[in-house]
Amino acid sequence: MPIFDRLAVFSPMFTAGVVTLAGLSLTLFPVAKYEELLREKNYMFLNSNLWTFTLLCLIFFEAGCLIAVNFIKKIRVPEMYRSELLNARWVAIVKVVCLVAILATYLKLWITISNIGIGNSLAAFVGNSSLSITDYRKIYDESLSSSAISWIFPFSFVCFSWGLWEIVKKNDKFLTSLVLLGYLGMVLQSLLSQTRGSLLLILGGIFLIYFSQMLDRGKISHYRLLVYVFLAVSIASLLFVLIDLRRGGLLTTSTGFSTTLVGYFVSEFNRLALILEGDLSIPNNGQQTYAFYNLLYPPLSSKIHLLNFGDILGFKQGSYSSAWLESFYSIRRAGLNENFNWYTIYGSIFSDLRWLSPLWFLGYGLLSGFFWKLFLLKNGIGLAVYPWMWITILTWWGAFNVLISSPDTFLIVFFGVVISSLKSISFKQRS
Repeated sequence: MPIFDRLAVFSPMFTAGVVTLAGLSLTLFPVAKYEELLREKNYMFLNSNLWTFTLLCLIFFEAGCLIAVNFIKKIRVPEMYRSELLNARWVAIVKVVCLVAILATYLKLWITISNIGIGNSLAAFVGNSSLSITDYRKIYDESLSSSAISWIFPFSFVCFSWGLWEIVKKNDKFLTSLVLLGYLGMVLQSLLSQTRGSLLLILGGIFLIYFSQMLDRGKISHYRLLVYVFLAVSIASLLFVLIDLRRGGLLTTSTGFSTTLVGYFVSEFNRLALILEGDLSIPNNGQQTYAFYNLLYPPLSSKIHLLNFGDILGFKQGSYSSAWLESFYSIRRAGLNENFNWYTIYGSIFSDLRWLSPLWFLGYGLLSGFFWKLFLLKNGIGLAVYPWMWITILTWWGAFNVLISSPDTFLIVFFGVVISSLKSISFKQRS
């Protein structure tokens, strides 16, 4: 079976289709039961605007992917970028960058703990903090507000991804130790943040890298992969429940498990329905921060005014922390259950671009298809960047639903290119 067919389950086309169609199917949840659990009116059931807009965006995304994949057939991938041409020098470089990433990861962890206090940090890990989750998140976000450490997560993500690629291909005990230690630091930082999304980013990247290689090498079948997917979803659900309990969420109340699951995985489309009707206005509505944050506020824009294109064009940037807090009030003003403030990527992008949103998804599809094809060709840049691109699609339904426009995406592409260039140089010097 050709590699393109074997790995199709990890393609942006397949992933986007599954995530979107699964979400749309949840809009058929029984109306009476939904309103009983969430105590809000159901606007999404058989909503023609919702289905039309969502499917239109999905079609444009799929078209962009296919255009990019077919265009890159004409591009010759240099041999020096192909991952099977490994040598001891390149593995040594991977070990060095992983070691640097480990130091940076634990430095960030130390800075965070120092800023929020050891007491609050320990309470966050064991789940008995005296602070509300809102107050805790304010303190946590302020502790990481410095742009001096904003590069650490994307840099570590790329470095540990490269390390994991090499471990799966050829086991190296020292490199394995480095990668495990690095991922442990990232997980601890995620737990300290008291958010579920950041943990999903890490675990999602590991899942794609490991199982795509196992599938590519014929070491597991598609049926076995389905079993692992089921296990991964089960573990993710368990983590979701545990983190909610640690945060003192709704699972600790009499409304319990059903309300929490329906609230997080169904209600977002009810919010999308109101956004499309104009009855729900989310924070930073129309300021293009959801659709084009990377372009309007690139790295260093806070230091170099000429790079702050958002301010130059008259847009209001706003902070993630303030937008997160304001989102609860927006939900309440719309007459919905304020405990659930997810609106899907479709709601976020519509708030900026309205019915021009499908064109944005076309561009997103072109970018995703580009890195997907490089990934299939085992191009170094594709191997470094596509795991993140895949995660940005996987999280369309969640709180971090426009990851593609986040500063992390820009930096991951940048670091992916830089580290792949180191690989290119190592092969050139060898030859």
